[in-house]
Amino acid sequence: MDTQDYQLIRSGRRTLALEVLRDGTLSVRAPRKASLEFINQFIEQRRRWIERNQRVARERARSASQVEAKSEEEIEKLKEQASQKLCERVSYLASLMGLSHGRIKITNAKSRWGTCQRNGNLTFSWRLVMAPWPVIDYVVIHELTHLLEHNHSRRFWERVRRVYPEYKNCRKWLKDNGHLLMVDA
Repeated sequence: MDTQDYQLIRSGRRTLALEVLRDGTLSVRAPRKASLEFINQFIEQRRRWIERNQRVARERARSASQVEAKSEEEIEKLKEQASQKLCERVSYLASLMGLSHGRIKITNAKSRWGTCQRNGNLTFSWRLVMAPWPVIDYVVIHELTHLLEHNHSRRFWERVRRVYPEYKNCRKWLKDNGHLLMVDA
């Protein structure tokens, strides 16, 4: 594979990592000293994975492009709803889980549904409010669980499962349908 076929990002990392972006572009993160020959061999060994994920990304991009854009007014209403509903769900679910959290912030994020900072502050994408309620609850529980486990270890997923046994269905829903929530004005 030629370097013009992928985006190469060199850094101080020790390993190679591949990511297929939303538009199907391949992004390769590599150590500064990794040779292009080594990088291309790595890519070639993972060719089937790359092609499968590029197909999926392009299909999702096509179906997302058919989703009707929202007006600025509609987006503002959705942001207000997100702020209200997510704050309510965080309060309720945190209480249920016996946890306390910091501030809640609603953002325009397109790459993450939510984040949890070590200081307890939680951030959610306003787009999440367009998902079904069980999915919203899953994302909130996921982020609240990060108050206890700042990773995605087995222990983290076991904690999520204890609170929300159906979480895998919600993860699958987001994987299969989340791209349809990435609307803009």
